[in-house]
Amino acid sequence: MTSENNFSKEKLLDHVTEIGRHALQAAYEVHQNLGVLGLETVRRNEHGETALKIDIEAEEAVIRILAKNKLSIILESEEHGLVRLGENPQLFGTLDGLDGTAAYRKERGVGRYGTMLSIYNSTNPKYADYIFGGIMEHSSHRLYFASKGKGCWKVENRFSPQVLKCSIVDRLDSKTCRLHADIPFDSIFGGNMMEKMVSKLQNFPITVLKSSAINYADLIDGKVEAVIEGTRKGNLEIAVAYSLVTEAGGVMVDIKGESLGSKFYLNYAQKEHLPVISVCNTTVAKELISLLNQK
Repeated sequence: MTSENNFSKEKLLDHVTEIGRHALQAAYEVHQNLGVLGLETVRRNEHGETALKIDIEAEEAVIRILAKNKLSIILESEEHGLVRLGENPQLFGTLDGLDGTAAYRKERGVGRYGTMLSIYNSTNPKYADYIFGGIMEHSSHRLYFASKGKGCWKVENRFSPQVLKCSIVDRLDSKTCRLHADIPFDSIFGGNMMEKMVSKLQNFPITVLKSSAINYADLIDGKVEAVIEGTRKGNLEIAVAYSLVTEAGGVMVDIKGESLGSKFYLNYAQKEHLPVISVCNTTVAKELISLLNQK
C-alpha cells in the first residue's frame, strides 16, 4: 500500500475489509453446520493443546476465503501454523479459529467465544500497520470488525453495521470502571503476574471470562473500561484486538504505559509473558498504569 496513490490505498483497504468480513462469516457457517460434531478432538497443536474439530475447520474456512479471493498473505494461525497464500505476499495476518475453547466445550451455542482474524500491511508489521481486525462471536452471530482509519463496527445477524466506541468514562473510579482480567493466566502459564496486578484493584468490579475475543468485544462495545491480559502463544489474539481497540477510540499499552503501536509483532514478547493493558481512553489508561505500578 505504501507505493499506491490514495485512491488505490482506500480501494485496497475496502477490498481487504470485505474479504475479512466474508472469511469470519464463513467460520460462523462452519460453527453452525458442525453442531455437536465440533466438539470432537482432532490433534494437539504446537502449543500442546488439544484441538477440536471446530478449531481446525473454522480456520480452514477462513483460509479458503482468503485463497479464493487471491489474497497474497502470510498467515500465522493457532492450529495450522504458518500458512503462505499467493506469490510474493505483501500482507501478514493472524488467525485463531476458536478463541474460548473452554467456554465452547461447556456451553456450545450459548456461551461466549469467537473466531479472530487480523490482516496487516507488511510481512514484518508493527501493530500500528493493521488494515483489518475482526471477531465473530458465534452464539450471538455478532461480527465485530475494524478498518484502518475508518472506525469500528458491530453487525448483529447481518443487520446494518453499528458504529462502536469505547466507554466515555473519563477517570479511574471503582464505582464507574469495570474490568475484565485474565486471572487464569497465572495457573496456565505459571508465575503470579496477574495476581500481582489484580491485588491492586481489589475495589474494582472484575469479571473473568473464558475468551480473549469476548474480553475485547466487551471493551470496544463500551461494556467494560479495561482489559488486563498477557502476551502468550504468539500473541495472535492481541494482534487482532489492537485494530479493534484503536479504531474504537481505546488504547493498548504495556505496563510502562507505552503503546503497542510502535512494536513489531514478530519481535515483541513472542516468548515472554508480559502484561498488556487495553483501556477505553488515554486518561483512564494513565491512571490505571500508575495504580498498577505502585509498590
